[in-house]
Amino acid sequence: MNLQRRLRTAIDSLTMYTVTLNGLRFLATVAIVLSAFNVLEYSTIFTLTASITLLIVVCYATNIALSKFYRIPVNQDSAFITALILFFVLSMPSTTFDYIGLALAAIVAMASKYIITWRSSVIFNPAAIGVFAVSITGLGSAAWWIADFVLIIPTLIVGTLILYKLRRFELFFAFLIPALTLIGLRSVSSGGTAQEALNLGLTVYPLLFLGAVMLTEPLTQPITRSKRLIYGAIVGIITASTFSLGFLQASPLTALLVGNLFAFLVTHRVATILTLVKKEQLTPTTFGFTFKSDKSLEYVPGQYIDMTIPGVKYNLRGNRRTFSIASHPSKGLIDVGVKFFENGSSFKQAFQKLEPGDRIIATNIAGEFTLPKKIEAPLVFVAGGIGITPFIPMIQDVINRNLASKVTLYYFVRDESEIAFKTILRDAKNAGIAIKIRSGPDARLDIPTIKQHEAAHFYLSGPPGMVSGYKDTLKNNGIKHIQTDYFTGY
Repeated sequence: MNLQRRLRTAIDSLTMYTVTLNGLRFLATVAIVLSAFNVLEYSTIFTLTASITLLIVVCYATNIALSKFYRIPVNQDSAFITALILFFVLSMPSTTFDYIGLALAAIVAMASKYIITWRSSVIFNPAAIGVFAVSITGLGSAAWWIADFVLIIPTLIVGTLILYKLRRFELFFAFLIPALTLIGLRSVSSGGTAQEALNLGLTVYPLLFLGAVMLTEPLTQPITRSKRLIYGAIVGIITASTFSLGFLQASPLTALLVGNLFAFLVTHRVATILTLVKKEQLTPTTFGFTFKSDKSLEYVPGQYIDMTIPGVKYNLRGNRRTFSIASHPSKGLIDVGVKFFENGSSFKQAFQKLEPGDRIIATNIAGEFTLPKKIEAPLVFVAGGIGITPFIPMIQDVINRNLASKVTLYYFVRDESEIAFKTILRDAKNAGIAIKIRSGPDARLDIPTIKQHEAAHFYLSGPPGMVSGYKDTLKNNGIKHIQTDYFTGY
């Protein structure tokens, strides 16, 4: 296994929130250490340490208090992520009074998640709202000191890992290219060089941190690729602009808030309470869970949902996970299939203990692992293990559209006892879908089989190693249309 494959496997074994939180922890540690050795001259080690401690404590306490007041399960990671972002964006205090501004920013940031919402879903990046609040009151300001030259490499490393995990490089470059272009044009027009423009973009404008860490926050970005690219461009253009409309001036903070507003207007997002109504064992290691939502939910077969379970003891992996929806929208209920392992995470242990009547919270439905509106080419579904779940509603969808004959499913399992959703697969076969079960450790989608589907649109869903391997194989054999969905063990 080469280095890239090892990195991919390691990153995909973690949740997005874990990667982001640990990345920010790393950056904070680097900043404090560099300050201790006077390499980072922005502030003293005492001020940095006192500030980060205050922000974490206030964010965490505010989050706990508001979650109890609103009777909403608390997400443990969000408070720490917000606190660390505020740490890198806000000006560090120079007087005792300035610490009040830090505390206020933390309170407003966390409160915005509960108050500035639509259908219980957040509208603005919480950290951005916190900084905006103290800026207009004069109790603080945005410094974006994370853009200091000595932090460029650590920020680049963390940003790359986050973008790699989220697979949002296209969003980042949709933001970065117009921002650097505008900065470059102004620099050149005033006699500067391209190198000076790049230095300006990286050490004065916080393009790396803003674009990789804040812009990519899942709950405040559009859920479709085309709208995400527009969103990135809007934030990039405003970030590098120089306009001023009264108290509203172009800045990275203004840019992100305007971008969040655009995302809200073009995305129908909702947070909801899910009540478990049914739990059944699908295989020796897999259970199916059926939930009823307290709100009407709109989604497309193949999309995923974020779930938060209350009462999970805090750990580095948090209490929020992403699951593919295994039910067709017409059912009116939310089904998920969950694979359990021995010595699983505390989240998985809590999930397995859920019983009918228990409630959890869902905060996001998104994803582009979906069928085209008009199906013309043949479709080949390749599922590995629990990766079958997004295909279940897709199968129902093609049956409803009388297109079953266009679909072939290759379903790889360790052994036949691990075949999940057997009844649905039997009905699919009767409807005309070609169901190919492949069991055992040596089962493969070989080259001759791939050649049989040269004109097909391939969908790959399963463990990261399987999906990445087949994606490379398909590309090497001339398959042009490939969509992927990665399942990690959590």
